[in-house]
Amino acid sequence: MMLNQQLPLRCLIFSASVFLFGCVASDQEAENSASHITLHQGLNPVSAGSEIKTIRIVSNADDYRELLAGYSAESAKTLDFNQYQIVLIDLGIRPSSGYGIRVDDVLEQNNHVVLEFTQLTPGAGCVYTEAQTNPYRFEAIKSLKEIVIRESIATDKCSQ
Repeated sequence: MMLNQQLPLRCLIFSASVFLFGCVASDQEAENSASHITLHQGLNPVSAGSEIKTIRIVSNADDYRELLAGYSAESAKTLDFNQYQIVLIDLGIRPSSGYGIRVDDVLEQNNHVVLEFTQLTPGAGCVYTEAQTNPYRFEAIKSLKEIVIRESIATDKCSQ
C-alpha cells in the first residue's frame, strides 16, 4: 500500500525534473547562438563577383568597402569591427537565377563560431531566368573568434 501512495509523488518529481532539465537545455542552446545580420545579398550579373565559389572573412572597414564595391552600388553599412567580422559567401557563376544562399544558423562555441549555410539549387519545374548569375551574401557576425563554415546543398521547392 505504501508503494502505491509514493507512486504519484515519484511521477510528479520525475515530471518536474524533466521539465526543468528541458528548460536548461533550451537556455544552453540559446546561449550558443551568435548574433548576426545580413548586410547585403543579391544575384549579380556575371561581370561582377567571382567565377568560382569563394568564402572570405573580412575584419576591417577598408576591405569591406573594397569588396562590396565589386558586388553592389550600395553603401557599406556602419559596423564596429572591434565586435564584428563579415563573412562574404559568393557562389560563383551559376547557369540561372534559381540559385541562392540561406544562412541557417550561427553558433558560438568555446574557441570558434560556426556559420551554417545552405546553397539552394533550382527545383524541377521551377521557373527562373536563363541568364547566368553570381549569388552572394555579406553576413556580419558579432564575434571575433575564428569562423568555421559548414555548408549544405538543398533543392528549392517552388511554390506552385
